[in-house]
Amino acid sequence: MIDFDVLTGPALREGIERICVGVVARDASGRVLGMRSTADPDVWDMPGGTVEHGESPFDATVREASEELGLDLAAENPQALRRRLVAVIHTQADADHPVPAAGYVFDGGTLTAEQQARTRLDPAEHTEFRFETAHDWRHHMTPIHYQRLRQVLRAHRSGVPLYPERPAPDGDGFEGVLLFVTDRAGRLLMHQREAGPGMARPGYWTPIGGRRKADESARESAVREVREEAGIEITGLRPLPGPRPDLDLPLTRALHAVWTGPEGDLRLGDGGLAVRMVPFGEVLDLKVPPYMHHYLPLLAAATAEQPDQPDQPTGRNS
Repeated sequence: MIDFDVLTGPALREGIERICVGVVARDASGRVLGMRSTADPDVWDMPGGTVEHGESPFDATVREASEELGLDLAAENPQALRRRLVAVIHTQADADHPVPAAGYVFDGGTLTAEQQARTRLDPAEHTEFRFETAHDWRHHMTPIHYQRLRQVLRAHRSGVPLYPERPAPDGDGFEGVLLFVTDRAGRLLMHQREAGPGMARPGYWTPIGGRRKADESARESAVREVREEAGIEITGLRPLPGPRPDLDLPLTRALHAVWTGPEGDLRLGDGGLAVRMVPFGEVLDLKVPPYMHHYLPLLAAATAEQPDQPDQPTGRNS
């Protein structure tokens, strides 16, 4: 049994854990609000702060939003900010933060154009705010802050509070997947992306892929994505070497599978403009991301060498 009187005693009140809060707010296009730190201009983060003595995490969130944005979100966005918990994030102590922290993140809803015009920053804390897609925030945030944002947005999409940890446990430090599906004829399954709010690389031809949902493993995300985008079931997934930092694929797992079904089984899902098998030699004639130059030689070798085999479970990295 937990003795809560001991846990809240003055001797242990300091050093157990810092309690922090944050709020996810968006604009009408679904882009995410970020604020630039006055103390460190390289840091962009969500509105939030530390819970003060006597406050609940929710009350602290309302106070921090008021102080940092000049808006009373509880009154102005009551349908969104009604104690809807998005995630609780545990962060281990490290050299910069000697005490572990628990972060409560709440949904702040959509900020209208009128609310954005009334936003007043505290210059002691932030110098500017902006809205960006999850994909584009990678250009502005440090890797640590970007991973935190992606974790929070995954929780937000799931509709169920999640419990991410930092640093992430082995095999859990990813937020998206790329699945390279090839066949024995030396072709690659390609998907033409549509234009839409928050859509990365509209109009490009890319392999199957997308964002992780809830607590999916990389394999589960890949199987779901190819089912949704191409209407087929795949097995025998194997990891490919992780994308290099210069390939612009942060927090992404790359996997490969050989498909032996008929091309007539392909069915374009709800998203996208087209899906088809493309010969390796014709892939670069399409409008494709730069990382395809890196992966095509790997795929050609893997397709030639790999026999068909059933799935080999390898945990969350599979």
